[in-house]
Amino acid sequence: MKNIVSIIFLSCVLTNANATIRRVNNNPGISAPYSSTQQAYNAAVNGDTILIEASPTIQSTITSTKQLTWIGTGYFLTSNNGLQANANTSRIDQFIINAGSSGSKFLGIEVNNFFLGASNILISRCKVNNNIYLGYSGSVNNLIINECFVQTISTYSTSSNGIMFSNNYCHSLDLDPNYITGVTILNNYFNSGYIYTGLALIKNNIINNTNGNQIFSNNANVNNNLFMNQTNINYVANNGNIFVPGSPTTTNNVMQGPSSTVSDAWMKLKVGSPAIGSGEGGIDIGPFGGNSPYVLSGIPSIPTIFSFQASTMPGNVLPCVISTKSNN
Repeated sequence: MKNIVSIIFLSCVLTNANATIRRVNNNPGISAPYSSTQQAYNAAVNGDTILIEASPTIQSTITSTKQLTWIGTGYFLTSNNGLQANANTSRIDQFIINAGSSGSKFLGIEVNNFFLGASNILISRCKVNNNIYLGYSGSVNNLIINECFVQTISTYSTSSNGIMFSNNYCHSLDLDPNYITGVTILNNYFNSGYIYTGLALIKNNIINNTNGNQIFSNNANVNNNLFMNQTNINYVANNGNIFVPGSPTTTNNVMQGPSSTVSDAWMKLKVGSPAIGSGEGGIDIGPFGGNSPYVLSGIPSIPTIFSFQASTMPGNVLPCVISTKSNN
């Protein structure tokens, strides 16, 4: 029955007609073409998609020099019920993305660390437990990180340009201005960390920090952000920036909180929240505002099966009920 679910799931994934979908499943008793992401990667060619099915067992580190699309099943699936039939995640220890990987995409995967050394990378709806390192083995230009749940982003001593960071949860954003230029930071929630960057556009974010110097920048346009816990005299009361007393770790009037690192639904805005409509152009401040709102549990934008019920009958008859969502 599990194989039937996987086949139906795969048939719903739309890809380039010349590309191959390589299915990975390391659960005992499951028949799949590959039992490890390394096996699938070794067989893949540029343009292929590697689909990592849910498992309680973490996959090992991948070092990539190929342009591939990696798709998982999301995260926090035990906290947000009814999103996937299997509440385990598609988890990989680390991705090391080197030259040759330009154009790669990562969707719905839980990863401990990303080491980025290639350009034109998309990381979307992923959970990064530790760090995303920019410029690890080369320049990282035109990087998009959106709708993710990320702890920290740091930089190596390699010049990079064109970073879009939008609609994420993040603890700290450490983009060394000596190496990183052209940064856009939109509609994020920053939890107790800081934003360190040079020339940047910082707008429509919820910024929580007990230190008044939440933003360390020598040349940033900072507008329509909501500061919590501690005001910021450099920005509040100018350019649409506002301060709302209270902490997201307790009851507050901004988000549904209190905040947690084992779920993400608490980041939704409360009815009547001062962040509603206070962003630039009248959009909501925070991860659920703007043109690309945060998606709970990082469910990738492909069809998923969130319920599967089956029973056996004589004569090789398998009546079943399958419930799906499009997740566009």
